[in-house]
Amino acid sequence: MDFADVDSFGILEPGAFPEPLPEASVDEVPFSPDALSVNGNRNKTAGRDLVTIEKVFLSAEFAEQVARPRSEKPAGRGLQDPEALERLAELYVVPPGLLDKEPGGDAESALQVLHTRRVVLLTASEHDGGQFAAGLRLGHELQRKQPGLIVREEFIEELRADDLLVEHEPAVVIGDLRGGGSALENVRRGLVEFTELLREYQSYLILIVPYEQMKIFNDSFPQRTHRLRKPSSAAVFAKYFTEGDAETLIADSGCSAQLEDLWPPRAKYVVEVVSDSIRRGKNPVEALRGALDRELDDWTPELRKAIEEKQQAGDAEWLCLLMAAAVLEGAALQHIANAADRMLENNCLATERPAPLLRPSPYSRLGTLGSKRFDVDTREFLTRGRGTLVLQHFWREHPAVHKEMLSWISGLPGAIRKLSQEELELIADRSAELAAEGGYEVAITLAKQWAQTSNRSTRSIAVRLLTTVATHSSLGADVRAKLWEWSTAAGAGSDLQLLTAEVCGGIGRAFPRVALTRLKHLASTEDENVARAVLSALRQIGADLTVSRFLRYLSAWFDSATPRRLHVLAEGVAKVLEGQTDVIDADVATSFWRDALDKMPPEDLRPAVTSWLRTAAKLPPDQREGMVEPLVESTGHQSSRIAQLYYASRLHPTPPNPSSPATDPVDDVVNQLLTRLDEVDPLVVPGG
Repeated sequence: MDFADVDSFGILEPGAFPEPLPEASVDEVPFSPDALSVNGNRNKTAGRDLVTIEKVFLSAEFAEQVARPRSEKPAGRGLQDPEALERLAELYVVPPGLLDKEPGGDAESALQVLHTRRVVLLTASEHDGGQFAAGLRLGHELQRKQPGLIVREEFIEELRADDLLVEHEPAVVIGDLRGGGSALENVRRGLVEFTELLREYQSYLILIVPYEQMKIFNDSFPQRTHRLRKPSSAAVFAKYFTEGDAETLIADSGCSAQLEDLWPPRAKYVVEVVSDSIRRGKNPVEALRGALDRELDDWTPELRKAIEEKQQAGDAEWLCLLMAAAVLEGAALQHIANAADRMLENNCLATERPAPLLRPSPYSRLGTLGSKRFDVDTREFLTRGRGTLVLQHFWREHPAVHKEMLSWISGLPGAIRKLSQEELELIADRSAELAAEGGYEVAITLAKQWAQTSNRSTRSIAVRLLTTVATHSSLGADVRAKLWEWSTAAGAGSDLQLLTAEVCGGIGRAFPRVALTRLKHLASTEDENVARAVLSALRQIGADLTVSRFLRYLSAWFDSATPRRLHVLAEGVAKVLEGQTDVIDADVATSFWRDALDKMPPEDLRPAVTSWLRTAAKLPPDQREGMVEPLVESTGHQSSRIAQLYYASRLHPTPPNPSSPATDPVDDVVNQLLTRLDEVDPLVVPGG
């Protein structure tokens, strides 16, 4: 699938400028059959790159993203946390030529190219060769030498400064173009002009391009491309292996040559599998050999044969148990058995049940899946990731059951009582993985069904599902386009608009401009529940941004703003300012308050200004001027604006006397403001 994200794909509205998941490792792992074996919040697999599994492109980021609590931020997406980048640098095995010239070579390192030309195009002969982690490592190295830099990933369809670069905000922007499509040609055409802007914005660009496109880019942009080399896989294994001595284990297993065939993401994944097996009591040497053998194992023929045999035997119960175990892997046995019964009903195969005393227990029923395939005691497939492959296999090879599968999955939260929140999240997680096989429509269909309920737990997994796929490198563009449609269409309905606001709260922490563009339209709603969700999303996004960045991203909210949107905007800014004490960019603040003075009604302007002044009062006395002055400058020394600001800053029925010293920090800030207003317009006096 090739999807992109820009105006026509839903990231922006025409004529506007763009831009709770969470903190996990930014290290890359491959997407292998095991990488998508998720068990709610217990899964620790993290990853980013795409790989080919059974002729299907899937993403390891699913294994990481869908398995985390919703209060976290997705690793390797959007804004990068400096501490996470530092941890990546500590664990990262640097490929030859990435940070330094290769010994005996003449070619510049990728870091040198990036530093001197501000652009580097990364590729690798392996589709899943750790390109994104390499980009993060380059970004961290620049950030270490230039502390003011931020590192962020952006969805790139075209190279446009308004979308990707921000004044007074130097950045290392990473864009992944391996999805292909029109983005590749658009980027190739615009790269020269965009490169000239990078120096002006003091920023850098790292583009990940498909290996087969490298010659085209290299011919057009010589000395800006870099092909990643593979570092020692044994060194990668040793970095992450904590269950013993890695060097001894590799030597004892006799698998060093087999291990060295793996690129870093797969080597790290093998560590995950081996460590998991050792913790379950398996011999380390056998665990490593088994993990490496499974790297070459294709389970599809075996699975296809088993399914065909059961179909020929008419054993529908076994087939439904297999599917139920795949969707609810790790859940309570009773819930898996109940899910299987629901699938039987969906296929009109339910038979009259025997008396309860004669009915096989869930343990016995699931035991029929086979002890070499499914562990009834742990309720998990013996090989991690097999559950996901079962579900995707049914979708891929049995299209006649698509409708029944979606109906069945969507009905599970309501049909099975007492599902825990973790079990509900399992359903959302596997639905995201199924969408990787079936397309973004799978996620949209299920989320819409779950959103149309008053049950908060069921609604929460709709949010979880769309939050995951909205930032996926292949599926995300169409999901973001759908969120855009729901945010702007009057007939979308309150359920879908509420869902959109909640999803924007999740993706907005990493991609604030993407979320805020949609929230801007939702803010005009008359539905109080939607308005509250928009306000909550604003607070979520603002809490993770500096005040300056938050205000900068909100500038588009003033364009053609409805009174309702301005009210939500004022309330959102007031809430975000509570407790904020970071340094404010004066130009950004001045621009924001000028728009506010011109467009906000007095009843909305006052709470926003009040929060600004109270925030300033929390600063040391010698720093308060930095927040007062942008307010003064925003008036442009115009009497009408000065009068508005004077009215909005009246925190007491009787304003303090600027000539009298204030003991209350808030009164001190108000005094400073009134004094400055009097200086720029002598006609405005206290009490006037």
